[in-house]
Amino acid sequence: MDAFAASIGKGAALHKPRFREAFRTGLIFGVVEAITPLIGWGIGLLASKFIMEWDHWVAFALLFVLGSRMVYEGWKGNHDENAEPVRRHGFLAARHHGDCNQLGCDGYRRRISLPTG
Repeated sequence: MDAFAASIGKGAALHKPRFREAFRTGLIFGVVEAITPLIGWGIGLLASKFIMEWDHWVAFALLFVLGSRMVYEGWKGNHDENAEPVRRHGFLAARHHGDCNQLGCDGYRRRISLPTG
């Protein structure tokens, strides 16, 4: 649902986008949505034996930093979406899908296997 909301917001910010630009934006969001759980699962596979005892503090620190940055950007007041260059779509998609990466890491820690088609 967050990818849908982010893509609607990005689409609303673009005034009269061409089909190519809309397709490119959708493709980037879709690819990032598809691969972030796999990346998170792989990172969780590698890191789980090293941080099992203090993983909750790592999550707290990451969420604190991200939340603090969101509050700072909200108070800063510079909300001109039209000035954002198109080349930042990938970063925008990745920023909105950190939860998928977390799902992959948490899934490995809890010994949840991914479906293999």
